[in-house]
Amino acid sequence: MKFLLQGCRAAAGILHTGPRGWAGALILATGLALLGGPAARAQSAQEPFGRVRIQYKKLNWQFYSTQNFNVYYYAGGELSARRATEYAEQELQRITALVGYYPYSKTTLMLYNSVGDLRQSNIGLPSPTAVNGEETQLARMSKVEIAFTGRQTDFKREMSYQITQVLLNDMMYGGSLREVLQSNYLLQLPDWFIGGASAYAAEGWSVEVDAYMRDMVRQYPTGNRTAPFFLRSPRLAGQSIWNYVAERYGYGAVQNILNLTRITRDVEVGISSSLNVPFKVFLRNWLAYYRELNTQPAIAALTPLNEASRLSSRNRRGLDLYSQPVLSPDGQRVAYAVNDQGRFRVVVANLDGSHRHVLLHNGYKTPDQQLETRLPALAWRGNGQVAVAEISQGRMALRLHDATGDGIAARLRGAIRISRPASIFDSYEQVLDLNYSPDGKALVFSAIKNGQNDIYLLKAGSRQPEKLTDDLFDDQQAVFMPGGQAVVFSSNRYLDSTGRARPASFPNVVNNYDLFIYHLDGRARPVETLASTISNESRPRPISDDEILYLGEESGIRSVYRYSLSTKQRRPVTNFPSNIQDFDYSAKSTALALVPQVQARDLLYVYPKYPLPTEIFLGKTARQQILEARSQPAPVKPTA
Repeated sequence: MKFLLQGCRAAAGILHTGPRGWAGALILATGLALLGGPAARAQSAQEPFGRVRIQYKKLNWQFYSTQNFNVYYYAGGELSARRATEYAEQELQRITALVGYYPYSKTTLMLYNSVGDLRQSNIGLPSPTAVNGEETQLARMSKVEIAFTGRQTDFKREMSYQITQVLLNDMMYGGSLREVLQSNYLLQLPDWFIGGASAYAAEGWSVEVDAYMRDMVRQYPTGNRTAPFFLRSPRLAGQSIWNYVAERYGYGAVQNILNLTRITRDVEVGISSSLNVPFKVFLRNWLAYYRELNTQPAIAALTPLNEASRLSSRNRRGLDLYSQPVLSPDGQRVAYAVNDQGRFRVVVANLDGSHRHVLLHNGYKTPDQQLETRLPALAWRGNGQVAVAEISQGRMALRLHDATGDGIAARLRGAIRISRPASIFDSYEQVLDLNYSPDGKALVFSAIKNGQNDIYLLKAGSRQPEKLTDDLFDDQQAVFMPGGQAVVFSSNRYLDSTGRARPASFPNVVNNYDLFIYHLDGRARPVETLASTISNESRPRPISDDEILYLGEESGIRSVYRYSLSTKQRRPVTNFPSNIQDFDYSAKSTALALVPQVQARDLLYVYPKYPLPTEIFLGKTARQQILEARSQPAPVKPTA
């Protein structure tokens, strides 16, 4: 009975104290049992309290089998499974060439249509018959669970990361239970070793790892202490180590270190023997390498964030994930989402942080599971309502909330709702972004259906959204222009000079996002390219019918840029040292809300007054200069 009461309290989102609270929970539990509710199946695995998973969907698994993989999928994921199967086989060849090892058995890929579906699954839970967890550990080493998070490029990167991790675990620990037991006793690998190597194989020298090391060396500009780097983020620190090895000693050194570590059963011996450098000297050289990269004039000219404008806590443990900061149309309030290990809340506050109140609590904490970081999606409808797209009882739902708070009566009605109301988002696997037109009579959103991310337009009086894009490219973050006659969005599509897109095949979907505008006036070719560079452009925020703010990475730091449709010119308007994950800007109040990631921790800042600067210096990082130099075509030798 105690479990039933706790479950009902968590589902209802009501905090009870004292005997009356327990009595109320008992009445609520009894009422739900008598009246019935949505079908939900409890998982049968014997999990500790608080880690039981509830399944709202019945997943009928099917699978493909190839030379090296068994790929499992269910309804809605067949096309993704076919693409994943081909990509996994190709990627395995690249990864084996990098690490110098080939697997002896097939790897199982479990593909989920969304993170919400993965969080319902009991696959990977410890078996009651496992001996000291070793059989479960062996199964997890050869089994990969991958959820489609909304972008094909993220899907590719996660597959590469997981496949590399399986390959390295097999390489280091062996493929049989006996070898796993023996290796666990003889070989103790640090967290950064396999995680960092897998991340480097999947991403290389990424913007995120460059920003992490920049933040950390600014925090620790001198000394030889390396522990803080590994404690804050083992994966990013490890990724930076493998990048340093490849840049300083060449890609062949990566293979040598992995193989010698496998033979000697010691990471320090593997590194020092491969590079002919004592391990402590290697770590000092690693720190010196990144310190030197981040002492250039371009880095010294960056402007620190104003701590007086920080609305969030310091987030020292890095558990809170901030997302979707959206300013009200009048620019006087900000709404945002905070995710704490799966349990999220939607908050509305004044720009100075006063009158802060929670509109919505939902979800449940799962410290050992992947988190849904892109939901809920938020949008203001006028100055009085906040629209929230979230997963409710296993399906997408859209609800409008009073920005001043729903009141106790409305919260109780939502808490004891017996049946789930129908939603226009029922047919979509995920809805990642939404935005209302200035008059509030139309809604544009990016949604996933059958493993494909497209943009939809819903007009007032209609229950059937219009599909604006229909291809495999990742179309996301669509917003209305102030006049309401066009939509701006970010996509990794490529348009030639005639406005035609290249074929939307899986290999053509690359990690290079540009800005596009979709005209709603009925023209034959409505899509037009706006900002386009070799780096990523994302999160457009129009401030007039001629100017758009967006996030760009062309300097090597994800910053806010300003783009003019008439002149085609762009220039930076922020020069903070940390990558900006998300932002919003109000042209009416000149308020700026942003979520920078500082030392792998999300923080929330709101500048009540941030006039857009006309001249600001933002030089390129050393990483950006190196990558741009490598992307240049080789000079043609003159003929004799």
